[in-house]
Amino acid sequence: RAELSDNARVLSQNRRLAATRLAAEVIENMKQVGMDDAQFTIELKPNEDDAGIEIEGFARRLRISEEGIDDIEFMVSTNPGEGLKPLSQVASGGEISRIMLAIKATLSAVDTIPTIIFDEVDQGIGSRSAKVIGEKLGQLARDRQVLCITHLPQVAAFADTHFFIEKAADDSRAITNVVCLNPKRRLVELAAMAGNGTGAIGTATELLEQATRWRESTHGQRS
Repeated sequence: RAELSDNARVLSQNRRLAATRLAAEVIENMKQVGMDDAQFTIELKPNEDDAGIEIEGFARRLRISEEGIDDIEFMVSTNPGEGLKPLSQVASGGEISRIMLAIKATLSAVDTIPTIIFDEVDQGIGSRSAKVIGEKLGQLARDRQVLCITHLPQVAAFADTHFFIEKAADDSRAITNVVCLNPKRRLVELAAMAGNGTGAIGTATELLEQATRWRESTHGQRS
């Protein structure tokens, strides 16, 4: 009982130290993906339970599970002047994707999840932030599979493989087609994503060249 109590206390202390460092790095990554005014903290609450055990440094008895004594929640504020609230209650789908990207980028050296899916990670951002998002997705893709649905050519250019998804409808049902693009088709699709106007092919070519140079310059590095 004494050993369990001591181990739970040490684990909780280490978590609190790690939470401070992790939150600071996540905030920095959130700024890089277009969330300049966002705040992020990790809140740890001890699981109080009158039927639990006494632990040094805590006034109340605490319940211990295989995960320790802490109830952990991510708190976020996505707009200036807003208070911190649970992530699950305040963030939109696009914001959750970007926050997830910031967290995964921060934890990329130790996170072993093999596949990550990002949906609308580019929602509400400009082309400059989109390039940073593309780079961060590329970093994550070095050690795992990353699937990303995007409408920005600046993001799509960083993909190793580009799929085009199209929905069509006949008299009875909707049909979704997924096509893996060859280099020529990929260039045309990136140009269409860029606006398909004068110079769009040139823009698409430049985006692919930038992504290639970035990939070559970071080859062999871990994120």
